[in-house]
Amino acid sequence: MAEIFRNLMAFAGTFSLIAAVVMMVLHGLIAIISHKKEMSNRQERYIVYIGIAVALLLIPFYYFPA
Repeated sequence: MAEIFRNLMAFAGTFSLIAAVVMMVLHGLIAIISHKKEMSNRQERYIVYIGIAVALLLIPFYYFPA
């Protein structure tokens, strides 16, 4: 039971980290290109969608030791 819990926590942590890094990179790129730090709601929504999509696409490459 502890192994399942550990693997679920590892999955959640890996998924969150990948999604957050992608979101931060996209936010930075958009800020550099548009010369504005403020994003519209539409831009923020797309950034979140793309971050989650990339994290979902990379699920087969996640490594769980147990």
